[in-house]
Amino acid sequence: IKKKMYHTQNLTFSLEEGVSKEIPEIVLKEKYAVISINSNPPNAVIYLNNKRIGKTPTKNKQVESGDYSINLKYDLYHEINENFTLKDGDKPNLAYNFLPAFGTLKITSQPTNAKVYIDGEMVGTTPYSNTKQLSEKYSIRVEKELWLGDEKNVLIEDDKTTEKHFTLIKNYGTLTVNSPNANIYIDNKKMGTGNISQNLTPGKYTVKATLDKHYDATKTVFIQTSDKQEITLSPEPKLGSITVMSKPLSTKGAEIFVNGK
Repeated sequence: IKKKMYHTQNLTFSLEEGVSKEIPEIVLKEKYAVISINSNPPNAVIYLNNKRIGKTPTKNKQVESGDYSINLKYDLYHEINENFTLKDGDKPNLAYNFLPAFGTLKITSQPTNAKVYIDGEMVGTTPYSNTKQLSEKYSIRVEKELWLGDEKNVLIEDDKTTEKHFTLIKNYGTLTVNSPNANIYIDNKKMGTGNISQNLTPGKYTVKATLDKHYDATKTVFIQTSDKQEITLSPEPKLGSITVMSKPLSTKGAEIFVNGK
């Protein structure tokens, strides 16, 4: 006689032709244990003999007696593995504490508000902090417009805090342009009107000032790191001439108005 979770019972008897035989009641012996499994933190996935059986906490689960391997998994923590034997009637209460597989990463920079890239992926801006950074080696790059970026390799270790500071180097000069009432463009991009001051990365730039009924004023400038240049652009008015004559001769000396003036 076989039933899961019970020991198999074998019985031998003989039966003669035409005879009825009553077999005594057979009591099967339990072949299982009742286990409870807890973990800190809870909600870990439980595998018994590589088969998923649920999550912690699990209470009073009936399992067949025998040898077992248990595996518990929880994100950002080291897996737990253990082998044990369960005997008939055992009622073990298994409790496990996970060890963190992460550390704390803190990144600061001068200047602040720089973009932070971890292994090529942007994760935020400085000051940056992640209290659950998976333990391993990373390439960290910090960038900010008009500054030279910097890159460092960082090793995160279990349950430890790693702090890295990045000091960026200035990569710009300052150009001030004066041109009263005119629209000012740098490389064909409008920057403002009248007077502007702009930080620019090193290089060659074309600066233009435009004003209605005036010729554009243009100048090429070369900016170097830490430069402070100031230029003035003066668009020239578009001038022409007219000749006005009138008749009869007696109108000589008449006043002439253009656009009411």
